[in-house]
Amino acid sequence: MHRHHDRSAGATQPGRRRVSRTRLLLVGLIAFAVLAAVGGWVFVWPPTDPPGRVDAVLVLAGGSGEREAAGIRLAWQGVAPVIVFSDGGRPGSGAARLCRRRLAGIRIVCLSPRTSSTRGEARAFAELADREGWRSVAVVTSSYHIRRASLLVERCYGGTIHTVAAAPNRGYGPELARSVLRESAALLALRTFRRGC
Repeated sequence: MHRHHDRSAGATQPGRRRVSRTRLLLVGLIAFAVLAAVGGWVFVWPPTDPPGRVDAVLVLAGGSGEREAAGIRLAWQGVAPVIVFSDGGRPGSGAARLCRRRLAGIRIVCLSPRTSSTRGEARAFAELADREGWRSVAVVTSSYHIRRASLLVERCYGGTIHTVAAAPNRGYGPELARSVLRESAALLALRTFRRGC
């Protein structure tokens, strides 16, 4: 008895593997593109709410000078009579240097939050706003930080919040990617188990 081997069945196996790898690669590329687009929308180009007129401009700590520049620009444009630097009490910070300056027609307030975190800054601002009677604020921070920062300020402060994104001075390279990853983890924690002010 002679067995007949069907070579055509064996010949299609490598072809099937190639198709499976191609499909897997295509699915991976699509997933990466979707994640990149969502990440860009959430962290790099978030929707902002530029203010008309508010009681104060709050500039959050961090970045490489872009936040302070954007906050001062808003104050000079007449958006608010007061600019608050949330890390103005930290020696050596860019905001601390600005706190020693005088800006014509603009009151500068420099905070020293109890904890060096966005949550600490939001709490310190809320206490100050309560004492001052401020009912509206423009929160200035880096674009990748807008979502989490506005959520924290909203949880601590009862007034109207407008967000202003300052584009990172360092461009859109590896440092921004690290910041986006860090913000992603922090925002996830804030949305799941770190509730409250």
